[in-house]
This record gives sequence, C-alpha cells and structure tokens, in this order.
Amino acid sequence: MPTTGASGIPFLVAIGKWDNSTRVENAIGYVSLLEAAGNPVEFYLIKMTGHSLSRNHKELTIDMFLRTVGMPY
Repeated sequence: MPTTGASGIPFLVAIGKWDNSTRVENAIGYVSLLEAAGNPVEFYLIKMTGHSLSRNHKELTIDMFLRTVGMPY
C-alpha cells in the first residue's frame, strides 16, 4: 500500500502485455491503490512487449517527466 504522505504525486505505470515477471493484474491493482491514495496515475499496457524497457516505455517516461517536472537546466 502506498504511504498516505505521498498523496498527489503523479505516477506512470507502464507494463508489457506479455510481461512474464509481473502480472498485469498486479499492476492494475497497484494503480487502484495509488489512485485511492490520491495520486494521479497514467497507466499504459504496451502491446507486444514483455518485461523490458521498450522505446514506448522510454517515450512515455520522458513525456511525463517534461509535463510534470519540466525541462532540466
């Protein structure tokens, strides 16, 4: 369960549909817990991807960083 003091922190959860290390159902459950704790969550189920960092994952991470934190100096 996420700590209650972390409320409001944005999260990105991206999982490959073919992930054989983490069950998609567990990721969905974690998203529900984060949302219940008051955190905005972006959830992506990446098609044709397993338990690896794909180009899609990298692009989603960079996009969210730029939208929530901004350009680094």
